[in-house]
Amino acid sequence: MFFETRHSVGERNRWKISSFRKLEIEPSKNDFMKIKKLSIILFLAAVFFSAAYTQVSVDPADEFYEAALRWHIRGVVSELPQLKPYPQETVRRILLAVMERGDREEASDAREYYDQIFGQAWHVSAETKGATLISRNGTTDERDIDGQIFFSRHVGGDVLFANGFGAGYRGGVSAKFIDTSSGVFKDAWASPAYDTFIDTIETGAAAIDFDVDAIASYANEKISLSAGYNRTGYTNYIDGGNVLSPAAFNAPQFSFAYDGHRFDFVQHFAALRASDMLGKNGPYGKFLSFHALRFTPNRKIRLSYYDSVVYGKRFDPSYLIPFPAGFIASANGYDDNVIAGLLFEYNFFSGVSWLTDLSINKLDIPQMARLRFNADNRLAFKTGLSYTPNDSLCKLLTLSYTIISPYMYTSEETNGESYNYHSYTNWGRSIGQSLPPNSDHISLKIKLEPVKRFTVSTFASITRHANVYQSYSNDELREMLSKGGRAKDGSINSQRYASTQFLSESYVMYIARGGVEVSYRFPRVNAGVFELNGIFAYTYISNAGMDTPIFSGATKSTADAQFNLMRTAWENQLHDEYDIFFSLGVKWTY
Repeated sequence: MFFETRHSVGERNRWKISSFRKLEIEPSKNDFMKIKKLSIILFLAAVFFSAAYTQVSVDPADEFYEAALRWHIRGVVSELPQLKPYPQETVRRILLAVMERGDREEASDAREYYDQIFGQAWHVSAETKGATLISRNGTTDERDIDGQIFFSRHVGGDVLFANGFGAGYRGGVSAKFIDTSSGVFKDAWASPAYDTFIDTIETGAAAIDFDVDAIASYANEKISLSAGYNRTGYTNYIDGGNVLSPAAFNAPQFSFAYDGHRFDFVQHFAALRASDMLGKNGPYGKFLSFHALRFTPNRKIRLSYYDSVVYGKRFDPSYLIPFPAGFIASANGYDDNVIAGLLFEYNFFSGVSWLTDLSINKLDIPQMARLRFNADNRLAFKTGLSYTPNDSLCKLLTLSYTIISPYMYTSEETNGESYNYHSYTNWGRSIGQSLPPNSDHISLKIKLEPVKRFTVSTFASITRHANVYQSYSNDELREMLSKGGRAKDGSINSQRYASTQFLSESYVMYIARGGVEVSYRFPRVNAGVFELNGIFAYTYISNAGMDTPIFSGATKSTADAQFNLMRTAWENQLHDEYDIFFSLGVKWTY
């Protein structure tokens, strides 16, 4: 079916990154010299030695999947599997189809990917990046410089055996210096490139992580199986849809897929790590079951129904039955976290595709029928266009809009446990959208390739977010806190007590971001492949500090006067912020 014809704040809860080293700046020559010296140091460190190496069989964010999407939208590949990463045999079939049916440029790219992926069973890679973030508080006019130097070494490979069997692996070590923050340095609510296999080792000004991914797979023209420890992605969005985000933390998983002529089915199961009500990691014993059915009436239209359920403290095989999980949860009598959704894809013509993803976590239909829109409705909606013309310097243009309603993905049903086995998270990180609940986001990305192997990617986005706990009265806060400690930062860990309308709070954070990323990959030589990469981004934030706890330290015994003082202090720390980010790196793979 694939070849008929022609892709936090993470753990950082604020945009203003707190660094291991900060320089308070007054607008003087000496201070600008400090900026210059730090930038030079980071540049030299970046140029010294570097490389990032993704792995197509274990990493759904590998650049191959962007290429596969372009080939699909142009009609070179008629269909793509529903889950990423693909089995090695499926990757091989896609590349062979593009080499046979694509134009000269597409066939050349496919041949290059084929040699890179299957040319040898192992690769060694190294990476070094230097980054600088310059921030200015628009309220106090204070300025900070944060710097980070990043090193990593990895080994990995994709092995294709006979008769459709394959295996892939990647493992390595990475270290951050100067700023050892655990989140992504350049952007809020984003995820690291690698997931740590054990707890981070911190030694003075350095933080060291070890990461491992592995997978085994089988595939033929109709059926595919995979099992491993890796990240998983669903939908053809490059940056992920509403469920099974390719940026979610890796997990032990098993997947089965059937690809028919009109109907495709996929089943996915993963073991997750629970976290407490504040998002801190706890034990395993939490599970995710997901399945999706896709209907393709013709070459232009694809309609999918999917559902996903997160539960814990037991293994429930009934969720492996290809039947809506909501009915199974009701029959079992458990308050498991069920998300159901519809995915619609329409290819207008070769090179243009429209994709819409609607996910429903909870829907209060009786209240909606009464036109009461402040009911407890938990939804995620994403829609976007992708454009990839033939014979053009524009490789891919994507425009998307995303809405995450209040309390989407969260679950307050803990059954008396100290850990939350129902939240839509793994290792405290969202399995769905990286945006926190009560947010929306519009994004435009354009990737250009003026000459072979030289790419220029521009990006611009506007994001809104508000902490829902602004809307709570003191009595509601006391009642909520009587059930134990709660995250009060408006994140995915902020449980619901009272319904709130979307972005109806007094203070809303606005984030406007734009920038450019430039990359050049040198022709392959005996020593391997080298790539230079640079990023520049400018960000303006209104009401920065929105995603910090609003009632830190409050309990069920907190008096009204104390609540009011906490509320006022939180409001006073909100400020405008201006950030300039830039990074330089070199990539090498052998």
